[in-house]
Amino acid sequence: MAETGYFSDYLVLRPDKAGLFDLLHVLYSGKLDENECVYGPPGTEIAGMRRRWAIFITLLIQRTLLLFSSPMARFGSAVVFFGNLVTDNGGLISLSANFIRGKARIPLKDDATYKSAIGLIDTRLELDESIPREDSSRYQAALSIMASKLSYENHPFIVNTVTQRWKMEFLAYYNCWNGKLMNSAASDYQEDFSTQAFIMSDKTDDAGGELIVVAFRGTEPFDARQWCTDIDFSWYEIPGVGKIHGGFIKALGLQKARGLPREIERRTADHPPYAYYAVREKLREELRRNERARFVVTGHSLGGALAVLFPVLLRLHGEESLLERMEGFTRSGSPGLGMRCSACSPGIGGSFTAMTWCRGCRTTTLRSCSSTLASASTTTASIKGR
Repeated sequence: MAETGYFSDYLVLRPDKAGLFDLLHVLYSGKLDENECVYGPPGTEIAGMRRRWAIFITLLIQRTLLLFSSPMARFGSAVVFFGNLVTDNGGLISLSANFIRGKARIPLKDDATYKSAIGLIDTRLELDESIPREDSSRYQAALSIMASKLSYENHPFIVNTVTQRWKMEFLAYYNCWNGKLMNSAASDYQEDFSTQAFIMSDKTDDAGGELIVVAFRGTEPFDARQWCTDIDFSWYEIPGVGKIHGGFIKALGLQKARGLPREIERRTADHPPYAYYAVREKLREELRRNERARFVVTGHSLGGALAVLFPVLLRLHGEESLLERMEGFTRSGSPGLGMRCSACSPGIGGSFTAMTWCRGCRTTTLRSCSSTLASASTTTASIKGR
């Protein structure tokens, strides 16, 4: 495969190619050259039955999720629609009364009031007014977490919340490609628009201060393909960085035909955007526009993993000017990114803060990154680039 030439080592699972024989063959033999659903560098062999069992179970779960992806999506759509139907009509009793009178309000999926499954569970939309902008660390943390939650909503809902409720500037919404290039024979991964992100701006003072927030959407409860991304055992080893979770780096912009080049051609209608490149380009534009602007990156679940991986790719591509203006990143409820992935690599650039969200809290605690992005330790600290 073309993209693997970019990496020094890799292990890639292909559940879409996992037939019964291939699954059983994983248990029988660890030789990747003999299997269609697992591949790595030529001659690679998976040693140890425990590892082969882990790969077998992962492939089996992924294959099952792919088989049930359509009914799972339809069921989820019905559940969310019913939740919005009840909410928009003021509850079950009011809904029944409205139906009898012929005045029931039918929610529209693309409406600015249509909530996602996450939005129906956690209905908070207002920012915590008890945290002043002057308390920058807590304010940025609280704003980042709310942006992470908001990222699960549809485009009109996000625009309405940012501009009308929060009185901030909406900058961009991205529905990014994690799949083959349209009208092209070069096939990529999930072949779908499965990575979403939005960017907004908060004017922090009257002297031109500006905080730009990049929020990546997390795993949607009824999206089987995103669950496959989360449990993907694939990994790629990037020289100077380490072994990176394959599902996350694909969601951010890994391409089969190109790997992770520093620059790619501008996307058109036939060539949809990849998340990393689209967000990076917008940040370049906004930071050029205002020399006092800084930015934070945030996300929950899958989005949290992408929020941490994004600055790692910036460092990989030598984007020092961007990293110097990065205020921090926030991850909440997200798994580790890899087996050996350093967030505090020498020269990652600037001074920034890493944060993790405490479950059930509106605000965050600051998180020390120590030696790995996958570290679970939680303390109060700021990260200094060396």
